[in-house]
Amino acid sequence: MPYQPSPDLFDTHDAARFLCTTPRNLRRWVDKGLVPVIRLSPRVLRFDPDDLRRWVASRKQTAAQAFNAARPPEAAITLGVSCPPQ
Repeated sequence: MPYQPSPDLFDTHDAARFLCTTPRNLRRWVDKGLVPVIRLSPRVLRFDPDDLRRWVASRKQTAAQAFNAARPPEAAITLGVSCPPQ
């Protein structure tokens, strides 16, 4: 019986497209433990779309948070922006 991928799970390419990134970046995120993944084997990865939606939602930031996160604390002082404690 030939392998039939689950229609409910994304492969690496589908998940990367869903997250607007490349498969290579997605694999890096998986290796760092940043994104939820289902490992079927060391090289075969699947992603639950609901898990990815929750992961994206948990990473949302306000514009001020994103601005401060993109700059070192010293830059925030010179720009007159307060940084959250780290």
